[in-house]
Amino acid sequence: MKKSILIVDDQLLIRQALVAMLSKHDEFKVVGEASSGEQAIEIAKTQQPALVLLDIHMPIMDGETTAKEICKILPNSYILALSGVKDKSRIGQLFHSGIDGFLSKDSINAEKLIVAINTILAGDIYLDEHIFASNIKDGVNINSIIADSIGNQLTKREKEILILLTQGLNNIQIGAKLFISDKTVAKHRENIMRKSHSNNIAQLINYAKDAGFIN
Repeated sequence: MKKSILIVDDQLLIRQALVAMLSKHDEFKVVGEASSGEQAIEIAKTQQPALVLLDIHMPIMDGETTAKEICKILPNSYILALSGVKDKSRIGQLFHSGIDGFLSKDSINAEKLIVAINTILAGDIYLDEHIFASNIKDGVNINSIIADSIGNQLTKREKEILILLTQGLNNIQIGAKLFISDKTVAKHRENIMRKSHSNNIAQLINYAKDAGFIN
């Protein structure tokens, strides 16, 4: 099944460039283009994309606000932020708003875009290597900033796995259902247990109930 993607950018040329990059990959399908945050939210409601490519700097409703709204209506969709911002604390704030990855517009190309999308769809966080390089040069730990922003929040993939764990599924069954390996499930499961401070399934179920993930 093709993964549906919504492209959000106020610049037509950038939207066209992103569409061109994605059109060469049959596993993806662009289901909509939006030039504003408001338009993006309306399209997201009807098309329910698996992933949103979101420009951060837009007039009226910026990308950060748009990301928060999309997370409310589509909690299981992923968001890849596109921006030229280099401020480390600002990037941390973006992750706190609900994005799953950050790709710098200053260094974007088709190969990096596809890697970023696949990384996020696999349930992992993506951070542009361009930012890592700047991080090393400036002596700033961007990973710590992001970790501080996200805290112990579960990623979207971890939430999916948590719910399936509370239903009694094992790693192999969850992997088959989500089309990922049981080793990947085990890795996510370990992170879930750590973030929820749970030592067993009973504690995990209580955590899921308290957090509102299950009834």
